[in-house]
Amino acid sequence: MPRKATSKAQYRWFKAVEAGDVKAKGLSPAQAKEMTAGQTPAGLPERSRKYRQAKAHRRRDWRVG
Repeated sequence: MPRKATSKAQYRWFKAVEAGDVKAKGLSPAQAKEMTAGQTPAGLPERSRKYRQAKAHRRRDWRVG
Protein backbone atom coordinates (compact mmCIF):
# COMPACT_ATOMS: atom_id res chain seq x y z
CA MET A 1 0.00 0.00 0.00
CA PRO A 2 1.52 3.35 -1.00
CA ARG A 3 1.86 6.24 1.39
CA LYS A 4 -0.89 8.81 1.55
CA ALA A 5 -0.47 12.57 1.67
CA THR A 6 0.02 13.86 5.23
CA SER A 7 -0.79 17.53 4.58
CA LYS A 8 -2.70 19.72 2.16
CA ALA A 9 0.57 21.03 0.74
CA GLN A 10 1.78 17.50 0.00
CA TYR A 11 -1.63 16.57 -1.45
CA ARG A 12 -1.48 19.54 -3.85
CA TRP A 13 2.07 18.60 -4.86
CA PHE A 14 1.04 14.99 -5.59
CA LYS A 15 -1.88 16.28 -7.68
CA ALA A 16 0.46 18.56 -9.67
CA VAL A 17 2.80 15.62 -10.37
CA GLU A 18 -0.19 13.50 -11.34
CA ALA A 19 -1.39 16.16 -13.80
CA GLY A 20 2.08 16.50 -15.31
CA ASP A 21 2.54 20.14 -14.23
CA VAL A 22 5.53 19.24 -12.05
CA LYS A 23 8.30 16.78 -12.83
CA ALA A 24 9.55 14.96 -9.75
CA LYS A 25 12.66 12.82 -9.84
CA GLY A 26 11.78 9.29 -8.76
CA LEU A 27 8.00 9.86 -8.76
CA SER A 28 5.91 9.10 -11.81
CA PRO A 29 2.41 10.46 -12.41
CA ALA A 30 1.02 6.95 -11.91
CA GLN A 31 2.70 6.68 -8.50
CA ALA A 32 1.39 10.11 -7.51
CA LYS A 33 -2.10 9.03 -8.54
CA GLU A 34 -1.85 5.99 -6.26
CA MET A 35 -0.84 8.24 -3.36
CA THR A 36 -3.91 10.47 -3.73
CA ALA A 37 -6.40 7.73 -4.69
CA GLY A 38 -9.39 7.69 -2.37
CA GLN A 39 -8.20 10.69 -0.38
CA THR A 40 -9.46 14.26 -0.10
CA PRO A 41 -7.64 17.25 1.40
CA ALA A 42 -10.47 17.78 3.89
CA GLY A 43 -9.25 17.17 7.42
CA LEU A 44 -5.57 17.39 6.54
CA PRO A 45 -3.44 20.10 8.17
CA GLU A 46 -2.10 22.84 5.88
CA ARG A 47 1.49 21.85 6.68
CA SER A 48 2.91 18.78 8.36
CA ARG A 49 3.80 18.80 12.04
CA LYS A 50 7.42 18.07 11.17
CA TYR A 51 7.54 21.15 8.88
CA ARG A 52 6.09 23.43 11.57
CA GLN A 53 8.56 22.14 14.18
CA ALA A 54 11.53 22.71 11.86
CA LYS A 55 10.31 26.21 11.04
CA ALA A 56 9.97 27.10 14.74
CA HIS A 57 13.44 25.70 15.41
CA ARG A 58 14.97 27.84 12.64
CA ARG A 59 13.23 30.91 14.04
CA ARG A 60 14.66 30.27 17.52
CA ASP A 61 18.17 29.77 16.16
CA TRP A 62 17.99 33.07 14.32
CA ARG A 63 17.01 35.00 17.47
CA VAL A 64 19.83 33.49 19.53
CA GLY A 65 22.61 34.44 17.15
